[in-house]
Parts: sequence; C-alpha cells; structure tokens
Amino acid sequence: MAFMTFKGDKGVYTMIAIPFVNNPPLSRITEGDMVNLERHRKHGSVIRQITFSNPFVRNIIITNPDLLRAIFVGKDWERYTRYHPLAEPFVPISGGLIHQANGKEWREARELFSKTFSTVSVRQYMPIIHEHVQVLLDQLAKENAGNPSGFDVQTIYNLYTFDVISRLVFGASVDSLRTRDRRYITAWDKGLGVASLRVALGFLLGGGTTWSVEMRDKLFPGLKEQFDEHYKIIDDLIGTHIDRAQSGKDDGTRSILDDTLRSEKLPEWMSNAELKKQVIALVFAGHDTTGGTLTFATYELSRSPSWQKTVRQEIQDLRKSLSLPETALLPLEPLDGCKNLNAVIKETLRMYPAAPNGAGRVVKEDFVVPYVDTLTGEHKSVEFRKNDMVSPFVMGAGRSSENFLRPETWDPQRWIDDATGNGGAINPFANSPFGNGARKCLGERLALAQLRVVLASILEKWDIGFCDNYKFIVASQGTIKAGNGVNIKLLPISAK
Repeated sequence: MAFMTFKGDKGVYTMIAIPFVNNPPLSRITEGDMVNLERHRKHGSVIRQITFSNPFVRNIIITNPDLLRAIFVGKDWERYTRYHPLAEPFVPISGGLIHQANGKEWREARELFSKTFSTVSVRQYMPIIHEHVQVLLDQLAKENAGNPSGFDVQTIYNLYTFDVISRLVFGASVDSLRTRDRRYITAWDKGLGVASLRVALGFLLGGGTTWSVEMRDKLFPGLKEQFDEHYKIIDDLIGTHIDRAQSGKDDGTRSILDDTLRSEKLPEWMSNAELKKQVIALVFAGHDTTGGTLTFATYELSRSPSWQKTVRQEIQDLRKSLSLPETALLPLEPLDGCKNLNAVIKETLRMYPAAPNGAGRVVKEDFVVPYVDTLTGEHKSVEFRKNDMVSPFVMGAGRSSENFLRPETWDPQRWIDDATGNGGAINPFANSPFGNGARKCLGERLALAQLRVVLASILEKWDIGFCDNYKFIVASQGTIKAGNGVNIKLLPISAK
C-alpha cells in the first residue's frame, strides 16, 4: 500500500491507529500516554501512527533525543509549525502562544509576554505567591485534621494553582481554595475532558478534515454545547479582568496582564479576542502543569521517607544560615541553590512531565531527518511529509532505557551524581519537560519557583505519610494527572 510506504524510513515502526480500539483501547481511554509508553518500549524510539479512517493523517511519536534536538533547536526547527485541524477543540484554551503558528504574530506575542516571566519579574511576584502558599498550608492542615485516614492532595493543589495563576496572570482574587468554590476549576476540568473527547472523535471520523469535523459535530452536537457552557464560565471571568485592566485606571492591581498593558503597546493584530486567547493559554500552561507536578512529587515523597528527611535537613540548614524565624516562608533566591530539593523536582519532571507530548508540531514540507539509535548506535532516519503531526513524547524519552538507567525508578540521586546536570543521560535532550529552543515553555521560571516554595514549606512542617488504599494511575487529558488522586496523611515530623 503506497500510503504505508516511506522510502526515507529506517527503523521506524508504523501502525494503523484506531481510536477506542488501540489508540488507546476503550478499557484504557484515560491512559493514552501510558499506552504509548508501553508501545515505545516494545517498538523503539520512533512510531508512526496512520489514522484508520484517513491514511493521509499521520502522527509521528518520538522519544529519540537526536530527533528531539532537531525539532526543538535544529537548524530546520521552523519546518515544523503548530496548528493542526485536529487540535481545533483545544484552540479556545490553548490557541495563544501554545498553538499559535510560527511567524511574525507568534514572535510579537512571545516578546510581549516574555518580559513578565523573566527572573526579575518572578521575584517581584513572590509576595503574591507567598500569600497563597500560606493559604495552602492552612487548608492542608484543616483537611488533614478532618480526615485522619488520609485525603486527596491533588484536589487541594489544583485549587491552589488556579488561584495563584489567576491572580498572577490577570489579577483575579478567585480564592477558590479557601472557600472551596469549585465553579471555575470544575468548568476548566470538564471543558478539557470534552475537548479531549472531541479530538478523539475527530480522529475516528477522518482525522480532522473539514468533512470529519462537520460530521463529528452533527453526530455529537451536545459535546460542543457542553464545552461552550464550561468555557463561558472561564471566558467571562477573564473577560471581566481584561476590561478592568484596559480601562486605563491604575487601581494598584499587580498582574502579568496589568504590567504588560501598562508597559507595552499591543501589536495591531492583537484584538481583544486574540488577547483573551493569549491570557487563557497562560492560565492553561500555569495551572494544570504546576498542580500535576506538585501532586506527583508529593506522591513520590510519600513513598520515600529518606528523601523527605534529606530535603528537610537541607531546608532547615538554609533557614539557620539566613537567621529566619520559623514563621517566615523562605525566599526564592536561596531555594534555587538547594541541590536536594531541586533533584526531587527534576526527577519528578523526568517521570511525570506535565505536558507528556510537549506541544505537538505539524510538518510544513517533505524532508528526511537522520538520527542515531541511543541504545544500539545504529544510524537510522525518519521521513516527514507535509501535514504530518509530530509529537515530541518527552515522557517517553524520560522513561526510556535508551536514555536513562533504571528509568522507572524515582531516584533524585541521579541528578546529584551527574555533574553535567543530565541525570545520567548521555544526551541533554532526553529530558525536556519544558520543551526547548525558541518555543520553550515561557512559564518555566514561575513553575519552578512555586514548586520549590511549596515543597519546602510542606516538608518543613510535616512528614508526608503514604496511604495505600487506592490505585495510583497516570491519566491523560492533554496534560497528565493522578487518575484517582493521591491520598496522603500529614504527620508530625519524626525524630528518627
């Protein structure tokens, strides 16, 4: 079959992809990334999926670090752009910098917001972060007191991260964690779930062609209506604050949106609708991702009392060196240098990168890319064709035995032992939880700042106890989460 023949391929496994049958099977519909991980372990670092209903729609999933380097920073990185029709259901959520195509408008948007995510800017936002971390600690204490047999920490983290990113990005004091108002977080999660289902149905019906999209929405009209209902709740919230920020009145609100509008002139093409897309994409990138990483780090720490003790001692030593009272939250700058704390975060991101497939690319023209098989040293190649989707499967790369020793063992020590900072991998692109190159995640500094402050603050106060009365599942919904939450207990610190 001609559509299955790729003359430039050497060592590429090709499969027919059928949603709900094998991509993933219905029994594991929420575990698509784990299914792909198992497939890569069996078939190698490059897998081409050809859509059953439309063989001209193909997705190439990659874990090889040479190819990841070519995609992220290679001389031909602009041969890949972002938007594909299959992604249409996610555009209202991630249609800003995440899915915006390469070009003048993307560069102007990136430049517009990059200044407010600089190291200096993140430091200036620390009082806001500290304020919310104190609320988080108080709510964790209350939840723990009310549930002595354990509680789901993921729910708490999700409320916390939504509060923080809303306050930082567009100045809204949502206060959902303290009040337990789940209106916004529920709308967000349900909207993502519906969008994911619409993408899968688009695959099933023809791979995102105009015909298949129209057919999907005719056959399942209620799905778009459900999404619009959930999305309107978020849209109204953000729209209100864009109007406030654009009013010209300086009410003292400090946020990324306010700082940007006060100091920069918007590009001519950035209408209110386009500005809203950018803001919502920033919320998406800064909420689900940080909440998920905090959840997975807490899960792994709950299973490793020795690493809890190691990091706690490091934090206590830091507090003494700074002569800070016990009631004061630690400042960001000295936390940057805590090697054990940072090793915990890096190892969690290796195994559980918040965006396991990075941000997918779309090929703009036909070409062939050579690469070296990390495990065998064999020279191979992959043929890209115009409109192919390319998924940089960073979770697969981080969990591959081609790239790391004992890849399924959570071991922060690997980051301390390796002076190169690669965690033992021979290629730095084997670990790219924030992507890399010109389109690297803009919010990396902000995410790391929150991870350091939150984990340090929790470990200073409590031992994290593991609850084994639930099944741990990595669930996929664009980002990854713990499918059944993560149950923990917060215990008095042991003297052992």
